[in-house]
Amino acid sequence: MSPSFHRLAARNRLSGRTPRHGLVIAFAMLAILVLSGSTLPPGATPFHLLGVPSDGGTPVRIQGWERDGVVYVSVNDLSRFLGLEYYWRSDLGQLTLSFGSQGLTVTEGSEIAALGDKLIHLPGPVMMWNNNIQVPLEVIVDEFGQARSWTTQKINYYPRERRLAAKRERGNSLRDIRIMQDPQGWKLVLRASGRFRHQVLSTSQQSFVLRLRNVNFDPVMFTLPPDHAWFQGLRLRNVPDALEISFSAAPSTVGYTVTASRSEPTLEVLLGIDERDLREGNLEEFSGRGAGPAQEITRIVLDPSHGGRGQRTHIDEGARSFAVCEELAATLQIDFGIDVVLTREKGDNPNAENRLNRANRARADLFLSVHVPEREGGPSAFVASIPQASAEVPNELRNLGFQPTVGVQEDALNQSRLLARSILESVATELNSPPMGLYEEAIPELQGAVVPAAILEIGVTKTKLSRKEARKMARGIIEGLKLFVVMGEEEQP
Repeated sequence: MSPSFHRLAARNRLSGRTPRHGLVIAFAMLAILVLSGSTLPPGATPFHLLGVPSDGGTPVRIQGWERDGVVYVSVNDLSRFLGLEYYWRSDLGQLTLSFGSQGLTVTEGSEIAALGDKLIHLPGPVMMWNNNIQVPLEVIVDEFGQARSWTTQKINYYPRERRLAAKRERGNSLRDIRIMQDPQGWKLVLRASGRFRHQVLSTSQQSFVLRLRNVNFDPVMFTLPPDHAWFQGLRLRNVPDALEISFSAAPSTVGYTVTASRSEPTLEVLLGIDERDLREGNLEEFSGRGAGPAQEITRIVLDPSHGGRGQRTHIDEGARSFAVCEELAATLQIDFGIDVVLTREKGDNPNAENRLNRANRARADLFLSVHVPEREGGPSAFVASIPQASAEVPNELRNLGFQPTVGVQEDALNQSRLLARSILESVATELNSPPMGLYEEAIPELQGAVVPAAILEIGVTKTKLSRKEARKMARGIIEGLKLFVVMGEEEQP
């Protein structure tokens, strides 16, 4: 510090004044903090956790803060780390965290959580801060850092190291997987460490899916066989209480068999090439030539968001969403034989009522609205929140011609949730971008839809979308539709 500044500082200390340029610096630093979005609730201090996944993968940073001894964490970060599903009802300010078959519901500003008919007291209220839902860490661990009884994972929290560890599950695991030649064709051989039950979910030639119950595998330590011409796109993934295996059978195959060993924990999937084996009953026939959704879905309504004239941001988003829907429609029509109805033409921007009416008149199986806004973050999805029977339609919506829609979407809401969840998961995987969440909102287009309906929002950070990027997004949606069909088959009695 220079002598002149020493004197200035001393003089101002005696007079109780602050140097003018000191005030400028202070205000500048405050402005930087505000503009950078680093503000915290009053009395809170930053508190970030290190999440250590059970598969031994790369640790992740979980954003949070601490106030009055209570550690808060971001629901987005927490759900991505633990693979939890959550639903946010903005009209009620309610958050529901899904732990397997149980749901923990908390209300913004409240310290009371509901787990079925059981009430649980939290050390602090659920808060919305900077457009992010914050929950006390004790939603998943107790005061001793042990996993809560309702969680579906073994979790430990180490406060000194600020580390949240998901323990590796012990139990039945996949030990070996190999592809071998067979006199009838080629076979996929799976061996686990213990006995298991299996379930075939889809027998489509292009989307064959089966599950091994109570089996898991380590994606870091386990090496899959190299790409094979007979079992194309072989994929393994851990799902709740099972290991899911999916692939596309080579076009030259004519049938299959799935055989479980009676003496060993082994399963064989045989793909045959001889028509005689099929005629003689030695092979099962594939369920259809179409892949995945073509077997169950015959018509889809696609709703590209915005469009036409108006605000520049809406015009740009309309162009991006239409590009994705164009690629998606072409693939569905050409590759799967699915009829596609668009709610608007390229330069149009119909209102919500016209979009909904066109969707309902189409007699389609599904309704999907695609939004591609310019924003940060991963994809998100929306389904309808069903109002109470006594709810009135707001005047501004009634003036547009909307009528009360109670009971219209309600019957299809479970399928809508499954549709949104399936597409959201697949698009996030395809784009390698963690999803932001699945939300329930009072959106007229969804509430008035008579079929399973969802909105998919894919954020981008630039104005224009290349055709390659649009195709990639469309590919993720296709995979989501396949997953929707498979999961729907599994849920049927």
